[in-house]
Amino acid sequence: MYSQTEFVAQQMANIIQNISQKREGEEKKIKFRDVQHAASLSYLTIYPGKTLYADGKRGNYSHELSHIPYFFIYYVKGLPEGKASVIWSYLFYCYGAINPTGWVHGKGNVNNNYGVVKHKTNVTPKDIYPTLKINEGEVRIIIECPLFCRAESMSLNAYAASDNQDTRAKKAFNCRLVTPKASYKYNDEFAFYFPSIVIFTPKQDLFDDNGLRN
Repeated sequence: MYSQTEFVAQQMANIIQNISQKREGEEKKIKFRDVQHAASLSYLTIYPGKTLYADGKRGNYSHELSHIPYFFIYYVKGLPEGKASVIWSYLFYCYGAINPTGWVHGKGNVNNNYGVVKHKTNVTPKDIYPTLKINEGEVRIIIECPLFCRAESMSLNAYAASDNQDTRAKKAFNCRLVTPKASYKYNDEFAFYFPSIVIFTPKQDLFDDNGLRN
């Protein structure tokens, strides 16, 4: 799964770098729909056909594969004295989604601990992510792609509402002999797995301090 989410993150970065290059002026700025379409295309390697989206069989979370695609996008700026700040971040996930623009998104903040990458300000770059390197005045985009699992995401074929989160994850990811290691787990309610990170310098005029465009 790690190799699959790694491919997803790299593919998303590549698409985002190029999706708006034929647009001009302010239209070149990356919009929510650009990111949503990039994610939908990239995640096809894990979620073929319509398995990316909720199956509608048991509420808005239920997915045929029993887990849900999530991702985070962070905009980081380099500061004086070797410091850096996450200026903005968003999380996206498929909750009840039935099409590429059905990704739900929420803006991240310093209290968001779900991601491996941390939304922090005026810290050393490694406090945001251990391998992040950035100089004063530079900008980096970080994409983090984990998979999400909870009782409500389990398909009818693998439903395990009364089991603990580790048991659910083993069923969801078809792990018979090992228990998937969570990158973040909230009690026995839900957890994130197999996070992959890609860090890149965005092409000119794609992003700014104001966040993604509508």
